Amino acid sequence: MTGWFAAHRAQVVEAWRVKNVRRGFYGTVLITLGALSPAYLPRNSPWWQLLSNAQISGWPAKLSGTVITMAGLFLLLDAWFRLRPRPGTGEAESYA
Repeated sequence: MTGWFAAHRAQVVEAWRVKNVRRGFYGTVLITLGALSPAYLPRNSPWWQLLSNAQISGWPAKLSGTVITMAGLFLLLDAWFRLRPRPGTGEAESYA
């Protein structure tokens, strides 16, 4: 098990060195955080009680949740398009 974990850890560390992988990860984190805002939660979500108690259920919270989600979406799409192979090269764009 140690060898398996070490091999996978090395692969994750190698991938983390790629700027666009980090950008995509941060985009995913922003999408996740924005999805927990009042703008995207269903009305029967248990999060509503917590948000109501903290008085974070008005339109400013919905607007900021939407902005955070859209920023994450743009980061994720930008990273995804930059990682795609270029025509004629067969390899992904620079790993720098």
